[in-house]
Amino acid sequence: MVSSLYLLSEGMWKSLEISAGLRIGHFSGDGNWYPEWRWSCSRAMGEHFRLKSGLFRTHQFIHRLRPQSLALNHSDLWVWSGSTTVPVMRSDQFSAGFNYTRKAWTLDVEGYFKGNRGVMEYLPPFLNAIIPGDSLLFGSGYASGVDVLLGYNRRGHHVWLAYSLMKTANDFGNAVGNAVPEWFDQRHEVKVTYQWEKTNWEFASALFIGTGRPFTPLLGSFEIPLEQGGSVTSPVFGPLHSLRMRPYYRLDLAAGWKADYKGVHYAVRATVFNTWNQTNERDIRYTGVYSSASNVIFLENRINMTGIIPGIQLLVKW
Repeated sequence: MVSSLYLLSEGMWKSLEISAGLRIGHFSGDGNWYPEWRWSCSRAMGEHFRLKSGLFRTHQFIHRLRPQSLALNHSDLWVWSGSTTVPVMRSDQFSAGFNYTRKAWTLDVEGYFKGNRGVMEYLPPFLNAIIPGDSLLFGSGYASGVDVLLGYNRRGHHVWLAYSLMKTANDFGNAVGNAVPEWFDQRHEVKVTYQWEKTNWEFASALFIGTGRPFTPLLGSFEIPLEQGGSVTSPVFGPLHSLRMRPYYRLDLAAGWKADYKGVHYAVRATVFNTWNQTNERDIRYTGVYSSASNVIFLENRINMTGIIPGIQLLVKW
């Protein structure tokens, strides 16, 4: 359980709009107090242009683990911090950018750098066993990137083009020996949304395009001879998160009609998630299968995301 006290102050200092806050939290998992601060400021540079920046500190008390086993298909696990083996993750983030608005156009650009301490990674593939046991790595890392948003709004037409550039890297010391990207690292992502509204009708579409996320490749296997005779098959994995899955594509569509009659509001909305029924990969994992009494074959399992999902919503309010 997390208990916290939060203080916030907003005001003007010369030509700067400043917002400063402090939150002090107590985490029952380890009995410690964790101070967090939040500071942001902005300054108008004329009628259409504004500069902005911010500095934040946060703590994460729960971790998402992606366990992998050559014998079992594990789902993702959520693990609380506070034990002797799972630390609380601390993040310090700095961001800076600008906003430009003129007539129907809006341009927003922001860059950020986020330093992390207490990152964790589940690493059974490096144990080189047919049924690996748990292996947790702890270290530090960072995430940096730039977000660009271009918007156009006029006469019921709303168009938004968003681009994100992100890079993450974690350092686990001698256990890995190289910078490891986070599993959610998506280097490039583009989102295009369009919405049209007129009287009782509305239409919306959203297109998502992104580069593939990292995974750990299986390079092959080799036989280890045993003293009592025979051998055991051991997998050989490449560096952690060293390859990328296929790019991500998705198109969502929605159309609706709404009206009011005698104090009652009616709305009908039809949606299609993943209209193209695109096969997008969520993860790539491996399974060891015995082809004989002593020989093991390692199979690649590509776990896909949800395909096309049509839906209809009817809403009545009175």
